[in-house]
Amino acid sequence: MLAGISVLKPSSALVRPKVSPPTDYSSAIEKIKQTLPVTMAERDITGASIALVNGDNIVWSEGFGYTNRSLKVKVTGDTLFHAGSISKSFTALGALKAVEKNLIDLDAPLKKYLPWFSVNSRFGASEVERITIRHLLAHHSGLGTWSPLGNPFDTAYHRRTFEEVVKSTTGSWLKSPAGERFEYCNQGIDLAGYALAVVSGKPYEDFMREEILVPLGMTTSTFNQPEATAKEACASGYLGKRSVPIVNGVVMPLVAAGGLFASANDLARFIIFHLQSGAPNGKQILPATLLKEMYAPQFTAKNQISGYGLAIYKALQNDTVRFSHGGLGYGISTHYRFLPEHRIGVV
Repeated sequence: MLAGISVLKPSSALVRPKVSPPTDYSSAIEKIKQTLPVTMAERDITGASIALVNGDNIVWSEGFGYTNRSLKVKVTGDTLFHAGSISKSFTALGALKAVEKNLIDLDAPLKKYLPWFSVNSRFGASEVERITIRHLLAHHSGLGTWSPLGNPFDTAYHRRTFEEVVKSTTGSWLKSPAGERFEYCNQGIDLAGYALAVVSGKPYEDFMREEILVPLGMTTSTFNQPEATAKEACASGYLGKRSVPIVNGVVMPLVAAGGLFASANDLARFIIFHLQSGAPNGKQILPATLLKEMYAPQFTAKNQISGYGLAIYKALQNDTVRFSHGGLGYGISTHYRFLPEHRIGVV
């Protein structure tokens, strides 16, 4: 799905050897304005938002439709949406910030930070000692996709807490040895996020707000779901005509893997952060060397021009590098992508 840092010249996380000339986006924007409402009506989509980035600027952002079926509050570029698995890219940034602060080592065993963590394995009793934060962020831990609790087949799904979900991973069976196979793994990302809370001594939501969201200028976005869902300007998800259940303000208990609520404008700032090599407005939030770790395909995709890095996809499309991630959940669909060589991106 993505492309590689290996095709970029080394010197910074996102080298820009060639920059496209200034572009007039007005015709593309006008076409979207005409066609998106039609598509939304055909597919019974209540609300949507979009943002377009060029370099360090948000060229355009706009909302379409309404935050819910009462049709009272219009969607804008600042409307909060449940971002789903885009959360994973932020958890990876949080882990890299923890590395910079000497709180964790990507290649240290997870048990160093979560001593209670255990697995069942037919690959040997010592396999649990091999699983690292890097394995978790790259979906190469050997764990299956879902935790025993907090999965879509759990009848109490919406009533689970983040801690319950994470602690239920104890004793999970490994499907493969660590590092040998890619398996999209929500429980792995949640374990990594929980480790951030442990090493920082702060709730995961607070650590991410202080270390990542606020520095990136994402002041509307939050991992605190009760805080987000209480706002009138928060889009509701629907399964057909039914509202997605919200229990105690929580839509999804997989907080690190899928709990982010974000606006199109805030996610555009996230793209600008990447296009500016981790230094939007000249302030270095993360070292470029750590961002290169994030962009590089890991383990089974190492040294390839396409593959999954640390919670981000990399692809080569039309002879240019593309980074992206999407999110699917109850009643929502989200996506971001950016082309560093051309310094453009979209949410």
